[in-house]
Amino acid sequence: MKRYFLWGALIATIGCTPKDEITTQQVPKEKSGYLSLREAPKDNSVAESTKPTDRMLVAIFRSDKADWFYKVDGSITDIEAANESLMNFFKAASFENEKPVWKLPEGWSEGGARPMRFATLTIPVPQTGKGDEAKPAGKGLEMAISDLSGGQDLLLNVNRWRGQMSLPPTTQDKLAQDLKPLESVPNAFLFSVDGKKGGGMMGGMGMGGPSPGLNRSPSQGSVSPPNAAVARFDLSPPEGWTAGKTNAMVPVRFQKSEKETTAQITITQLPAAANTWGPNIKRWAGEAEMLDLTDEQQMSFSSAVEIDGIKGDLVRLVPEDEKKNRAVIGAMVKKGDTAWFVKLSGDKQMVVAAESVFSDLLARIKLPNQ
Repeated sequence: MKRYFLWGALIATIGCTPKDEITTQQVPKEKSGYLSLREAPKDNSVAESTKPTDRMLVAIFRSDKADWFYKVDGSITDIEAANESLMNFFKAASFENEKPVWKLPEGWSEGGARPMRFATLTIPVPQTGKGDEAKPAGKGLEMAISDLSGGQDLLLNVNRWRGQMSLPPTTQDKLAQDLKPLESVPNAFLFSVDGKKGGGMMGGMGMGGPSPGLNRSPSQGSVSPPNAAVARFDLSPPEGWTAGKTNAMVPVRFQKSEKETTAQITITQLPAAANTWGPNIKRWAGEAEMLDLTDEQQMSFSSAVEIDGIKGDLVRLVPEDEKKNRAVIGAMVKKGDTAWFVKLSGDKQMVVAAESVFSDLLARIKLPNQ
């Protein structure tokens, strides 16, 4: 039996004609235009818009005390052009006193200090091909080098990176498709995917468990990620500060700018099992341009703090050297499976001026229930 569509027509009336009425007419489906809409040729531009344009590479070096991440992303063309120098640099990675050391390849350079990074390297992109097939040199790539405490959940990190490339999360049994051992380097892995940059820091956050066979320190047990939902805080910005962009990892961000200086206060949630105090001081010391401090000196800047009735640790990293212009004051407490970090960072003069504001904020914080 043929299916029919119902079409309505309104008959207009003029003068003293009878009151308006609605009539209906049955039209066969094949004549209605419905099929022509359903069967219209697909727009090739849609397929083009989803075609991968970018590539991300992350070399991961694992030890008992820290996991180091060498991350670079850019257009597929630029990554391929620089691939040989990138691979050679990854394979030559070495560490002294738990910190990476390197000899920069020709043309590479070191950038300035950046938040949450140990170092930033700038990598030239060479011209490829010859004659009519030559492709001009790219604008350059940036490698971010950072670390976290040892025994990180690799599935959690992989899904965070996949989200940044607008890709869906993967699962434990498919992890090896994105993450492969780095050739000739013990306890090292290479993450490589193609996608589109711009998925966001927390896009694609997965809830997977530990990575069997890939974790350097299985004795540390499973590392559970924090709840991917954004935690709720009943906090208003301090006077003169404004609310900044937040996400599932950073549910609170306050910012302030004065002339050419800036500062920010953030609250960050991370897995408690994967975070100890020492490695975080070390990372913040790099942000505060105090990498020359020994582990003992870094710990000497640490003191006790209490947030929402929970005892924790606080560190004040304000360099005395007038040539160093950045500073960090950070605190950490653990509640249930979550490590909460509250941090004031930015230009040194603004950080020092905002110390009392930061202390008041610490006293106001009420941590969400697990």
